[in-house]
Amino acid sequence: MTDLPDRPRAVGGIWLPSGAVLAVSAAAWVRVHGRPEEARAVAFAAAVCLLGTVASWMAMRPRAGSAAGLVVGPLVATALRLFPALAALGWLQTRGNELRAAGAGEWLVVFYLAMLAAEIARTMMSGRGTLRPPGGTNTI
Repeated sequence: MTDLPDRPRAVGGIWLPSGAVLAVSAAAWVRVHGRPEEARAVAFAAAVCLLGTVASWMAMRPRAGSAAGLVVGPLVATALRLFPALAALGWLQTRGNELRAAGAGEWLVVFYLAMLAAEIARTMMSGRGTLRPPGGTNTI
């Protein structure tokens, strides 16, 4: 067994990106208070981004202990964060007329960017990308 750290549990895990989505949700709810159409658009965008956050976190958990998992895991996690948002934008363009008119597309972009910023911050804080051999130095 390798001595690779359990990356998804390191610094923030699911809490940092989920917290970003929830913080933007709170700010958005204050902004759209009293407008039910816009409130539905905010709820839709928050649900899509939260789904992507949880799905990517769940996909990374079993892959964190192996070297192959460190390659495949981030690719799968990125796809699971990105594709629900893209699918939701596609659906809004074809069938989601009411939500699109209420601004769900714009809210989806805001939520996705907040989630992405939190994921980048979590990745930087956890030290991903700085894998070193057991000796502690980078040797090629």
